[in-house]
Amino acid sequence: MDQYMPHHARPPSTHYEVLDVTPTAHLIDIKRHYQKLVLEYHPDKAPKDASPTLLSHLTAHFRRIVSAWEVLQDAESRAVYDQELLTSSSLGEGPRRAGAGIVHAEVDLDAMEYEEHGEGEGEGEGGGSGARFVTACRCGGRYAVTEMELEEGVDVVG
Repeated sequence: MDQYMPHHARPPSTHYEVLDVTPTAHLIDIKRHYQKLVLEYHPDKAPKDASPTLLSHLTAHFRRIVSAWEVLQDAESRAVYDQELLTSSSLGEGPRRAGAGIVHAEVDLDAMEYEEHGEGEGEGEGGGSGARFVTACRCGGRYAVTEMELEEGVDVVG
C-alpha cells in the first residue's frame, strides 16, 4: 500500500513539490507530472480493501495535486504564486503549504455569508463569540470573522 502514499518524507510545502517538478519546469512537464499523479492518487484507484485512513490520505493528496495544477497551469496565476513564494521566503517565513499562499484580496462584508452561533463548521471559532461572517477560500477552506473581531477593528483574517 506504500505505493499509494505520497513519496515525500515530509508533506510537500509548495505546488511544485506536490507535482514533483522544479519551479523552472516547462508547462508540458508540469502537465505530464500532473496527469501521472492524478492517475496514481485518484481515490477510485485505491485497492478495494483500502482502509478509511488510506482513502482519506489519498483524497487529501489528490486535492493538493488538483489545486497545484489549477495554479501552475495558468501563466498568470503561476506568476502570482511564484511572487508569493518569493515574498514569503524573503520574509524568512519559508515556503508555504500547498494551496495556502498569501492572499491579497479584499472581500466586502456584504459578499460574505452570515452565520448565527452554532451554524456551519468550526463551531466556537474565534473564541465562541457568537455570530460570524464566512467566505470560501480558493484553497477550499473558509475564512471567518466574528462580530467581536469586527468590533475590535480586525481587518486581516487568516
